[in-house]
Amino acid sequence: MYEELIDRALALGATPGVPATEDQIDAAERRLGVRFDAEYLALMRACNGIEGIPGSDTTIYPVDELGVSQRWRERAAQLDGEYFQGEFVNPEVIEYELPPGA
Repeated sequence: MYEELIDRALALGATPGVPATEDQIDAAERRLGVRFDAEYLALMRACNGIEGIPGSDTTIYPVDELGVSQRWRERAAQLDGEYFQGEFVNPEVIEYELPPGA
């Protein structure tokens, strides 16, 4: 599945990142207090994030940004607002807390 995502992003002119290292992945999991699922791990090991998908405001953040970058915090705050305003069709799917200090 992640291969298709990368192929579609490339076809649209997006820029995939270089593969994440195991140390980067481990640090992000510790920082966020989560364990990434197998599909997300495969994606991060293939390309550490995807930027600039034309016609979309979607960004797959590199693992080094998760929980710490300004743009990640801004997007997380926006999702919090949408979640609590009931804008998600299936809100129980998205459950997270900002890490301490975020």
